[in-house]
Amino acid sequence: EYTEKKKINFTSFLQEIKRSHIDELLWIPFYLKILVEIFKQNSRLPETKASLFDQLIRARIDLDGKYQTTIDDFAEKQDDILNTLEYIALGMESLGRNFIVDDELKKIIPNREKRKLIKYCTAINKDAQSNNWQFEHNTIQEFLAAKVLARHPFSQIKPLVSFGTDYSKIKPSWVNTLSFLIDIS
Repeated sequence: EYTEKKKINFTSFLQEIKRSHIDELLWIPFYLKILVEIFKQNSRLPETKASLFDQLIRARIDLDGKYQTTIDDFAEKQDDILNTLEYIALGMESLGRNFIVDDELKKIIPNREKRKLIKYCTAINKDAQSNNWQFEHNTIQEFLAAKVLARHPFSQIKPLVSFGTDYSKIKPSWVNTLSFLIDIS
């Protein structure tokens, strides 16, 4: 029904979903909307789930830059913003939570200017009542954390994501992040 409403060919859209192996995202309205928009613009979807999320986050930062007037050259700082978001996501994953408070944010990102940049990102939000910082969706957090892990050797990743000295059991909170890591790798 949603694809009909958006005037895209459902059969072609579904073929692209299957080709990209992202069927599970169709059941989440947040992602269905994004997938339909990407398909409508390109008549294709990214090759992998990881490339879809990379495209999604960069598009969010681009959009944020269009409406950002208080920070000079916001769009040119896209890599800094992305890197900052990645380390916040890794911090949250390491804590086993999908939120952090201001004091934790300051420990993860000590640089005040970098913290200032993320205040204007729609991919992460601060709840005014609880003072918690949280990503727009948990899968964004998991993907960004996986991007950081992808830049490190497996020997450094194992103790972080698994139990015990033999590393035989993965911590349940890391399963989705590791799935993204495999996709990225």
